[in-house]
Amino acid sequence: MSKKLKVIKFILIVAFFGAGLSKFLMPGMEEAFRIWGYPDWFRIVVGVGEVVATVLLLMPKWTKLVAGLLALEMIGAVVTHVRVGQFEQLPLPIALLVLSAILYRKLK
Repeated sequence: MSKKLKVIKFILIVAFFGAGLSKFLMPGMEEAFRIWGYPDWFRIVVGVGEVVATVLLLMPKWTKLVAGLLALEMIGAVVTHVRVGQFEQLPLPIALLVLSAILYRKLK
C-alpha cells in the first residue's frame, strides 16, 4: 500500500472511531437521530458499526470491503443532511465519502 493510501486509511480510522464513539458519548446524538427521522436503535447500530469498521481497517484483508461499506454509509449521511436541509453539515461526510471511495478504488 502506498504512503498516500496509508495516510487516507489513518484519517478514516481516526475519523470513524471518533464518529462511532460520539454516537454514545456526545450529548444530543439521540435528538439528532430523531431530527433525521431515525430510531434510537439505529444510532447504536451506526456507532457500533463505525467502531468495528476502524478495527477492521487495521486488518489488510478487510480494508477494501470496509472502505466500500464506509463509502456507502457516507452516501447515507449526505442524503440525510440534504433531506433535512443541514447543508452546513455536508463537508465532513462528503470528505469521508471521497476518502473511503479512493481507498476502495485503489486497493486490489
